[in-house]
Amino acid sequence: MIYECRLCNFIFERRADTIICPVCGKYSVTEASEEAKAKFFALQEEEKQKNEKTEMKEEQ
Repeated sequence: MIYECRLCNFIFERRADTIICPVCGKYSVTEASEEAKAKFFALQEEEKQKNEKTEMKEEQ
């Protein structure tokens, strides 16, 4: 599930339920909004592409 901290806006994924933000430590975590989920997945895809480019350069 994708979660979002209402205080520091950190978006993260966890398999188990959580109410504590891993960044700020506050009890302010809720299920992420659809907008936050879209941002999370877009950032993951961007990071994946960046890693693939790095791996290709290292192989050359």
